[in-house]
Amino acid sequence: MDKKTLTILAACILLILAFLLHNYVFSIYETRILADKEELFADGHSQIQIMAEPINGLGFKAPFRSAQAAFTLEEGSELVDIVRKSEADGVLILKAKYATGKVVVMIKPRYAMFPTKITIIISQNAA
Repeated sequence: MDKKTLTILAACILLILAFLLHNYVFSIYETRILADKEELFADGHSQIQIMAEPINGLGFKAPFRSAQAAFTLEEGSELVDIVRKSEADGVLILKAKYATGKVVVMIKPRYAMFPTKITIIISQNAA
């Protein structure tokens, strides 16, 4: 094979590889909602972080991407304080106050078909 044929072959392989990387690695197919806890304590210090994680075509976190999400406190907004709410990054951090109850958060990710509800139980500190 001559040099021209090898150059064309390498360019074709590079284009196919770039296409596959773009469509299956860097594109967002779905959004996974992650919460680091399911329960908070009514001590004024307990925090929960809820985040939207972008998922690529292979089922892993899409590199160099963030998932936008809108967060709405549907129930129990008087039981928590919002420490950080970044809809562009898809992050919500809540801190429990000194009252017990239930908090319902509605999350509407940009790259998901349906919204997700997360229920957080705030219980009395046992100590």
